[in-house]
Amino acid sequence: MKLRYHIIIFVCFLIFFNLFTLNPENVEYWYTQQFYLSYSRFMLAVTNYFPFSVGDILYVIAGGYIIYRIIRIFKKYTLWKFRLLHTAKIGIKFCLIFYMLFNITWGLNNYNFPISHRLDIETTYTDEDLEKLIQKIIFTTNLLHSELINDSIQALQIEKSTEEIMKDGSEGIKNLADETNWFAYRTLSIKKSIFSLPLTYMGFSGYINPFTTEAQVNYMIPKTTLIVTTSHEMSHQLGYAKESEANFIGFLAAHSHSDKKYVYASNIFALRYCLNTLAKNNPDKTEEYLSHIYPGVIDNLTENTIFWSNYKGITDSFFKFFYSNFLKINNQKEGIHSYNKFVALLINYDKAYKLYPSFEN
Repeated sequence: MKLRYHIIIFVCFLIFFNLFTLNPENVEYWYTQQFYLSYSRFMLAVTNYFPFSVGDILYVIAGGYIIYRIIRIFKKYTLWKFRLLHTAKIGIKFCLIFYMLFNITWGLNNYNFPISHRLDIETTYTDEDLEKLIQKIIFTTNLLHSELINDSIQALQIEKSTEEIMKDGSEGIKNLADETNWFAYRTLSIKKSIFSLPLTYMGFSGYINPFTTEAQVNYMIPKTTLIVTTSHEMSHQLGYAKESEANFIGFLAAHSHSDKKYVYASNIFALRYCLNTLAKNNPDKTEEYLSHIYPGVIDNLTENTIFWSNYKGITDSFFKFFYSNFLKINNQKEGIHSYNKFVALLINYDKAYKLYPSFEN
């Protein structure tokens, strides 16, 4: 099909897209609860028969096809202006098709009601609110660490395999569904990405394939991080597209697990986000709170940072910049920083539902 027809179709799509997303209620009912639910169930019913990620294979095929087309162009044309012109046309067509399919199969979930609206909680907080939550998480995490290890210096080791952790992720999601009635539990899936090494250099822990709705995790990341990441990616399958909300659901699912090590991992995840947020405005206060955390807990807090620092480079910065702008295009205006809105959800959810027990200093 000629490029001009792709552009005409894309413009028509954008008109419908912008009209449809004006009302989150339309997106919630007609898309998330009707079309996406049926589409996701069908795709997972098919892809769950395969032990590998079908979506990853499709990416490889699509990438190979584009390379094949470009090679044909270079063989057909000798002048660079024609080579560049026809390569640009392929690139534009690919981007237009990708964007339309992305939104049809999954991306429109970005435009439904925010979870704060569903829970009727605020999205703002004060420094005092943040510090109060940090105190409660530190107290709870130190206590749980003592129950699991009884040695304040030793870090907790997650002895379960990656496959076991991925399988257990469904239990936390099911427990959360039963406890909250936010969503109806259905069969989900999580798979190891065949791109885990490239993902590591790019700085990503996992992702959902928007076309097959398969969730993938980077199996190289630390186990304490993998526990919440597994639930995070599964929450994307449920239609929670915003990264802050996926963090929130992923945390609560791990926190709802029957295994206390999973609860501990969720606390490590929450504490890391909260301390990083506090450190931006009050590094001295952060150091003070760190002094109250058991050395073993500190080791678990820092293992994620140490892991990523071993792979950080130019590729990490490039892909983070690219992904940040991709999120902004898809109704997550803070870009890569939208992950951090998880802290606001956690603080206000704790205020409303008493997630962590209160205690006196």
